[in-house]
Amino acid sequence: KHTPDDISSVAYKVFLGQKQYLGCTDCGYGWQHWWAFLPDPPGAAASDDEPMLDRLKREFDGWSPEIHDLFDATKPEVVKRRDLFDRLPMWKGWIDRNVALLGDACHPTMPNLGQGGAMAIEDAYVLGKELEGIRHSDELGERFEAYEKRRFLRASIAQFLSRNGSDLLVD
Repeated sequence: KHTPDDISSVAYKVFLGQKQYLGCTDCGYGWQHWWAFLPDPPGAAASDDEPMLDRLKREFDGWSPEIHDLFDATKPEVVKRRDLFDRLPMWKGWIDRNVALLGDACHPTMPNLGQGGAMAIEDAYVLGKELEGIRHSDELGERFEAYEKRRFLRASIAQFLSRNGSDLLVD
């Protein structure tokens, strides 16, 4: 548990630095959720034997004491490394006969915009609307194509903004 002095007026913080950043938010009852971004090359996790919390303390040395208060209040075993990956929009491939992808399966985004879950919900809503009134499985292909067409531009824009925002923060 960690409760910053200003928690009643500031519930979300982002600490920006050269090629890395850390964010934290109030979860209530004295709990904070925090995350850190470091621009490691792909596959670096497999060769990294240093405990993650120790590495973060080293990487954020000299930063705000509030960050180190968070680190000190965190059990080392709960800090997990999660490599993040995105990709360019899939021009085709969201659908294959009677199967349709949605969410991160067809348009993964970096978490800095907080759009991954929201986009999946939008996909589900549009797909549901496209499937309304369907009478036979022969209609699935056409309905799935309509879903892909309706969602492609908005999802691609979110992917683009997410990727560029992430690149601005850590590159």
